[in-house]
Amino acid sequence: MPGTVTPRQRMLAALRHAPVDRPPATPDLHQMFPSKHWGYTTWDVIGPKAHVPLWKIRLKTFREFDLDAWLQAGVHFAGSKNVQSTSRILSEDAESYEEEITLETPKGVLTQRIIYPLHDGEWVAKNLVENPPADQEKIAGLLDYDPEESYSLSGYREIVEALGEDGLVFSTSDQTARDTPPENLEAFRRGVE
Repeated sequence: MPGTVTPRQRMLAALRHAPVDRPPATPDLHQMFPSKHWGYTTWDVIGPKAHVPLWKIRLKTFREFDLDAWLQAGVHFAGSKNVQSTSRILSEDAESYEEEITLETPKGVLTQRIIYPLHDGEWVAKNLVENPPADQEKIAGLLDYDPEESYSLSGYREIVEALGEDGLVFSTSDQTARDTPPENLEAFRRGVE
């Protein structure tokens, strides 16, 4: 690749198995390193108490270390109209808090608990699905949705514009190619290609 290559161009070329000036340097910067590097706590960037968009401090970190950025964003599954979701804080002290997320499906309730330590990564204390055979009907209730109304590109364009030529934005949804409404998928593809 002759001339100056942007991180975005380098990453797209590598994904297409085309020649690149060097392999993309794209470490997985989850929340822990960026938040600690910039002086934030876990609570500042993830969970129901978050007030700083994680993608912004990840992008700032990629730029600080002259890395090829990749951000997860954009195509979010909004869920089924048949499922009611609630979240509440179960317990809290100076060092951690525990969130309970409840999904009421037409076939029963699924519950997940997540613990957010102040200075460490979050962890799941109780999985949403703990017994797949017994929870099969409840899980099926989550999958009963209208793809035309269940995805949102909210925030995606802001992230693409902020990123510019410094890298790529990837969808956080593994269902994107199969379930996203065609016009949203086209907008997503135009943003990455």
